[in-house]
Amino acid sequence: PKDYDAEIYALKKHFEEVRPYLSNALNINEVAVDLDIPARELSFIINQHFNQRFTDFVNMYRIKYVNQKIKAGYLNKFTIESLSKEAGFSSKSTFNVAFKKVNQCTPSEYIALYAAQQ
Repeated sequence: PKDYDAEIYALKKHFEEVRPYLSNALNINEVAVDLDIPARELSFIINQHFNQRFTDFVNMYRIKYVNQKIKAGYLNKFTIESLSKEAGFSSKSTFNVAFKKVNQCTPSEYIALYAAQQ
């Protein structure tokens, strides 16, 4: 079996530095081209190493972005819907499902919990 450490590192670095997940049109082929990794191999790496499908992997980064923005006070000036669009989600329902999958609570529950901690 091949060791995918270099590809995993490149994938994480790409997502953290370039933040391709902010595009709502992102697909695995774009990421594969950016990283010069065949799409099938990239899919295999995400499935095996992260135990996720590509969409869930992307949404995890989007929700981390949303969480950071909430903690930074983004919602003092903007709505949760505008934040979800900025994070790359194209629909409110997809955002809500992904948010709950990552945070184990709804956006409003998360916001209330975070507000209570301030």
